[in-house]
Amino acid sequence: MMEYSHSKLDPDVYTIDGVFSPKECAEIYDEFLIPYDRINAKREYSVSKNNPFWFCLHKGASDFGIGDNQKFISYTYRIKYFIKKILKPDFPFQLERINTNIQYQNQDSPFHLDGFDGIVDGVNVPKWTWTFLFFSSNTWNTEWGGEFICSTATKGVYRNISYIPGRCVLFNGHLEHRGSAPNCFSEMPRNTVAWTFSSVDAHIKPDATS
Repeated sequence: MMEYSHSKLDPDVYTIDGVFSPKECAEIYDEFLIPYDRINAKREYSVSKNNPFWFCLHKGASDFGIGDNQKFISYTYRIKYFIKKILKPDFPFQLERINTNIQYQNQDSPFHLDGFDGIVDGVNVPKWTWTFLFFSSNTWNTEWGGEFICSTATKGVYRNISYIPGRCVLFNGHLEHRGSAPNCFSEMPRNTVAWTFSSVDAHIKPDATS
């Protein structure tokens, strides 16, 4: 792990550099290249039937939870360390899900939420949820597009974050967000890995540390 730095773009959105060494970045990227690993096509419920599918790595028994990729799972404690250092939550939180995205030209993702709900007095309520997103392609030209777009607490204001290999984005999972597809200039797919955490206690509200 290298010396890291982070920037607060908004109370609910941060960029972080230096989380993974160049060697670790290459090893994570290799997970997308293993020829015997199955690739799943996926489409969010809100995307029309005319929009092209995009892809993700096969997650084993569950297509929703943590999955069985030991390389991704092995970084959980390091990522929790950065979340604790940046957000300083004073309550326990846990890994809920690991997702991957593989997007080729025109395979746009819709705006969606990562936030988890908890049950309080028999009612579903949003609970504290944050996602740690890693731009995992080993090389990229910003001319190729692939930006990460995230809403903010200010209505109508969005953050547009350029895809830079090795950079991470930490954001509140209850914010609408999307990954832009590579454009017509791109020479390779846009790959990301996302670790989503939520509070163990369902009473902890989404804005508890922001």
